[in-house]
Amino acid sequence: MIRSTRLAFSFGGALICAILFAVAGCQLHEEPKSDEGATDQAKTPAKLIVGTWKRVKQTPPSSPPNPQTVEYKTDGTCTLWLEDFKRGLEVTSGTYKVEGSRLVQTFNPEFPEINLDIDEISRDKLVISIMERGVHHVVEYERVYEARAPR
Repeated sequence: MIRSTRLAFSFGGALICAILFAVAGCQLHEEPKSDEGATDQAKTPAKLIVGTWKRVKQTPPSSPPNPQTVEYKTDGTCTLWLEDFKRGLEVTSGTYKVEGSRLVQTFNPEFPEINLDIDEISRDKLVISIMERGVHHVVEYERVYEARAPR
């Protein structure tokens, strides 16, 4: 009887210790926390802009309203997909940088940098604008959560 009690205690004690070590191990090896839960105000425009964006609105409207998607990567490169109804899908690659509330893009070395104002940016919405030839252009994008941009 003493032997079986010791065995039961040993087995039960070992089981409890194993559970405690497993729980402690889980707490010691937590995954690093991302800034996913951080508020948009805590994130900088440079961090918020990374990802894929689809144009949903433009003022004044483009004619015809060609679908446009842009992807900003963490390495400072960007890709623009523009569906031209006559020529088909046009893909252009370039670079970008965010300086405060200003977005600077370069898509072609032959053309100067494009300086855009970031009017609004959040996890799901990007609004940029530029004054061009006396006309204030405003473009609104929404984040694309689907698999990558059109190819």
